[in-house]
Amino acid sequence: MMEMPARRVLFLQGSIAASSMHGARSRRPAPAAVHINQRELLTNHSEDGGRGQASEAIRAARAGQLDTEQMLGSLLAAQVSIPLAETTVMDGARLLSWKPATVTRDADGEQFVIAFTDGELDQKYAKWRPEYPYRLRVGADWLITVLPAGHGVIINLGGDDIMFEWPARDILAHRADHET
Repeated sequence: MMEMPARRVLFLQGSIAASSMHGARSRRPAPAAVHINQRELLTNHSEDGGRGQASEAIRAARAGQLDTEQMLGSLLAAQVSIPLAETTVMDGARLLSWKPATVTRDADGEQFVIAFTDGELDQKYAKWRPEYPYRLRVGADWLITVLPAGHGVIINLGGDDIMFEWPARDILAHRADHET
């Protein structure tokens, strides 16, 4: 079996309060990247943070076998891996700045933050876009609270049957419908 190169992955545990995406850099250093073996990440299913289940829920919803709300429930309960150009800038648990990978939809110019629940697609993206060497592993429920204004999220870019494009307006509507 071919040995996979180590990847830089940032893990944030627990809930992080939503904050401004832009702002002054913190005087505190950015969190250090944690080096892990990508092969171990892909084969250690007991610690995948619900990623496999979220990918399967997307697949089932795309095939018409699962309704959208159930798929979103599975996705929002899972961790996602977000490609970053550099480490995040934090003030305690508050995100001050980050540089996630994004794509722009040609038809209307809407921007999407890229995130993955599928490790193989994440690995392919890392090879295709080496300028995003870091990974931020967070709950998808947290991600939708810190997206830059006007940004949606695209899950599993390039995944055909497990790709999910969630526009900003639909995320805002979902958040408004599920506020407690």
